[in-house]
Amino acid sequence: MAIVTRLWPALVLATAVLLAACGPATEGPSVDVTAEAAAVAAIDPKAAAEAAKDKAETDALAAAKPAFDAALATGDPLAIDDLADAGNPWALYHRGKARVAGHDFMLQQGGFEDMEAAA
Repeated sequence: MAIVTRLWPALVLATAVLLAACGPATEGPSVDVTAEAAAVAAIDPKAAAEAAKDKAETDALAAAKPAFDAALATGDPLAIDDLADAGNPWALYHRGKARVAGHDFMLQQGGFEDMEAAA
């Protein structure tokens, strides 16, 4: 009983520190932060160019996704290989993951190349 009495303040303090460290739950960026980033991009031409480049890359990835999803839904590995050979980044990543997971050294090297091409 004496040990519990001596440890009681330490347990209370540890609990308080743990709860204080966790803090309240945070959510994504607020509208103010997004508006501020847009304002900075409007002023800084370099930031605006980077934002436009990022948007173009995102749009290209979004455009390539439906074809990959259709090939993946059929379950035909040849269709995915054809898409990967055509340069579809989703198919390249999928094929690269499958190749890297294998035990054949040459296939693994091909998988690394697919992963680099997808990036």
